[in-house]
Amino acid sequence: MKTPQSSESLAETLPIGSIGRLFERMNCFYGARFADMWVLLTEFSRQLEWLVNGRLERLAPEEWKDILTAAFRREVPRVAMGLDGGMVLLGARTSRFTKREMSDFLEFLHSAVAERGVVIAPPVPEVA
Repeated sequence: MKTPQSSESLAETLPIGSIGRLFERMNCFYGARFADMWVLLTEFSRQLEWLVNGRLERLAPEEWKDILTAAFRREVPRVAMGLDGGMVLLGARTSRFTKREMSDFLEFLHSAVAERGVVIAPPVPEVA
């Protein structure tokens, strides 16, 4: 059985001049909390319309994730030129959040749910 390496021992094995990025391990933290995020985003998608290109429309959960992560980070949007001259907004990736950031983001999502009047139905118990 292989034992996990510490970040220090892993760094010692890298060749000189290597560039590495060590991320805080997420392990089972993502399990239920990650699923909770998608439940909330799906309810945003089902219940709310949002102004896009001048008209109200329903957005996919992934699109709500882009909007809400940008609001959570309170960042000035990063905009790139599209291949055909349009604009592309570059968003934050929750997969790169630390445990603390993800926890704070989920708290933010729950407050956004309450502020926007989104109703979250209780989970349906599985029938055995």
